[in-house]
Amino acid sequence: MSGRPFRPEDLRLWRLRLERRATALRKRGIPYVFLIAPDAHSIYPEDLPTSVAPFQPPGQIFFDAMQGIDNLTIVYPRRELMAAKGGLDLYKKNDTHWSSYGSFIAYREVCAAMRGLVDFNQIEFRDVEYRLTRDYGDLGALTSPEQPEQIGIPIFARQAASMQMFNQGPWRNNIQTYYSPGAPLSRALIFRDSFMTEQAAYFIRSFSETMLVGSTIRLYLDAVDLYRPDIVINETAERLLFSRETDHQIDGFVETYQTDYRSARGRDALEAMLHLGRGDASLALQIIANWPVDTSLDPDHAFLAARVCVANKEWQRGLAFVSQALAADRRSGAVLCVAAQVHLGLGHVDESSRLAAAASIRSPDNAHFHAMEAYIQIFMGRHVEARAILVRASRALPDDPHLSYLLSIAALASGDRVAARAALDDALNLDPGNPEFLQHDGVMKRSSGSESDRL
Repeated sequence: MSGRPFRPEDLRLWRLRLERRATALRKRGIPYVFLIAPDAHSIYPEDLPTSVAPFQPPGQIFFDAMQGIDNLTIVYPRRELMAAKGGLDLYKKNDTHWSSYGSFIAYREVCAAMRGLVDFNQIEFRDVEYRLTRDYGDLGALTSPEQPEQIGIPIFARQAASMQMFNQGPWRNNIQTYYSPGAPLSRALIFRDSFMTEQAAYFIRSFSETMLVGSTIRLYLDAVDLYRPDIVINETAERLLFSRETDHQIDGFVETYQTDYRSARGRDALEAMLHLGRGDASLALQIIANWPVDTSLDPDHAFLAARVCVANKEWQRGLAFVSQALAADRRSGAVLCVAAQVHLGLGHVDESSRLAAAASIRSPDNAHFHAMEAYIQIFMGRHVEARAILVRASRALPDDPHLSYLLSIAALASGDRVAARAALDDALNLDPGNPEFLQHDGVMKRSSGSESDRL
């Protein structure tokens, strides 16, 4: 609320990220829409304490800073929501999210942005009735006693939509697919957070097929290539614009959303991943201790077990699990990368290098795998090869500062202090508080002469 909610590096990183996403989707012939869901205090500032001074909503600052990106349409419907105040509640009184009616106002603005980009059926006011029901909300549930409110649930007279698939994963992740027979033959892929819970009812009736993926601010290009949508929509809450979650992580779409977490072993896998996410690697290892390494083990579970083994430096057992995943043709970038980690831990550096290179080829849009490939080259003392990998990757994926950091390490190790300094400055420009980057910066400032460079 200070008027300067974003650090300059946050906006630089977001712009590079959106430019890369929009370019990747344009090459695939897919338009990209980015919806910012305003937080309640941006729509109802009059409900804030009187001590809070008037402020410019961060969504507006973000919206203004991201203009002019080819193949990207940004929607921030604050003006339209403000204009709709005075009738049905736009946001729930006992919740941080908009109501079904408020989400409908925002949905109409997304429809205006999509017009001419894709065929769809726009839900109109006349198509919806709202039935009141009691709901506790995410804030009402925190009070004592709990505070329910009457909220409107949308009822559709004509437009039908049926769920075709649902899969629940760790950390509130899930994937849902819907079919609407009365909508145009078009397919939407929506990456979303909890604001989409109310809004989805309108979108799933707008396209013949809709896939909802989340909760996430990421855009999974591997999901795009699997689902082949006609349009991609990111819905992101205004408050989540401050997150530094990156698209470049080891888990791809399949690993995050399509793994079995429902069967008996799947529930164990879910518990193991939750322990691993909390940093309790030893507890995760206990859960998989009696898992078999044979064809009775699902390839996805074998991959998860290999990750647990890597976290515990159980290299030999990790090799057995990851080999099972590879034998089942689960050759995603993630599986290949974990296989590279296992072989590196066992000292099989050439095989590790081969697998990491294969991961980069399989998932060229994910900087995590290029970084792993380059790291192994640095580990082997092949600094020229590492620099070539990192220069190429950092140009294609400029929204991952870790690539520039590794490039600085490789350049310094090969004696090119000028290139090392420039690459580190690029990394610090996007993540100036990163402790790894700052430590390397201190090494560079302290070192002088060839002996220090070698150290």
